[in-house]
Amino acid sequence: MDLYIECERTSTCWVFDHEHKNTVNEPLCNGTENVIDRYYKLLKGNKPKVGDRICFFLSTEKFPDATSKIELLDTNDGGSNFIDDFSKMNVWLCPWLQGYFGYVPSRIYFKCELPFEGVSDEYIDELMKDINIREKIFDINEIL
Repeated sequence: MDLYIECERTSTCWVFDHEHKNTVNEPLCNGTENVIDRYYKLLKGNKPKVGDRICFFLSTEKFPDATSKIELLDTNDGGSNFIDDFSKMNVWLCPWLQGYFGYVPSRIYFKCELPFEGVSDEYIDELMKDINIREKIFDINEIL
């Protein structure tokens, strides 16, 4: 089973929305925020700030471009504790996970990536300048 979430950094933790049970601002906390901070810093090169985003594709099945995996340590009604294979840090996931998967997986593979942020206006302006310069050098009408 697979799950895709886009998380946003708040002042205290990361949160995500998901259509499962109309989830809004579900917190990733109790140490999990520290693991996500670490992956964000590896991807972006700096610590996350409030409003920064990171995406996770999670699967109970191994897949080729997985970033890492978490392995279940223990579970109870209050949540499940995992260990991240790459960072060796503890990850705590709340019972929402069991509600989504229908059980607590013993292992979850994941890929993390930064969301596509679009192209800046400055980049478009520079690109347009470059195109205009090329059009002046190579007059399309003369070539045709």
